[in-house]
Amino acid sequence: MALLGHSGGAAVAARYAIEHPGRVSRMILVAPPPPVRDAYAAQVAARFASRLDTATWSRLRVLQSALPAASDPERVCREIIRAVLPRAYFADSTAYLRMRGDFCAQPPDRLRTQPARLAAFLHTLPPDWRADLRRLDVPVLLIHGDHDAIPVAAAREWAASLPGARLVVLPAADHLPWIEQPARFFAAVNDFLGERSR
Repeated sequence: MALLGHSGGAAVAARYAIEHPGRVSRMILVAPPPPVRDAYAAQVAARFASRLDTATWSRLRVLQSALPAASDPERVCREIIRAVLPRAYFADSTAYLRMRGDFCAQPPDRLRTQPARLAAFLHTLPPDWRADLRRLDVPVLLIHGDHDAIPVAAAREWAASLPGARLVVLPAADHLPWIEQPARFFAAVNDFLGERSR
């Protein structure tokens, strides 16, 4: 099967392919986390932190600490999303308005446990994926926005570590490039998926 994963989901897709290589025909990895954690952690944190002002960061910390016990976690989630998503995950904050998905349309308990689940997920990521990635012999399309807080250099590390990888860097795009550059994003994906029938 072909796998597509975005952000942390790209790490899940890659881990699945590493553990079950015979089940994966090709992969599309969009804005994956850095394959070498310590090499990029400070840079990612600094780039992300620079996108929000001090007052917003203070408010965000209050909201995140309130979320696990919130009586109305959806309201808290929506306040977090409004404060963070447009400025921290989009090159053009107005592109946020084109989103169709709803991060907060989840059961209350899932919203309340989101911070703990994220921390647990990040804890499971290996400090260095490169040796495992070099063993993957499947075509891989990497797509990365040039404004992403995860630097393009990290995506290049993925491309260099995966024998069958091709990297497409989309201009004027951040962490959700299919929203900001849909024509370029889907053209690259369609070309990549169409190659198997050529």
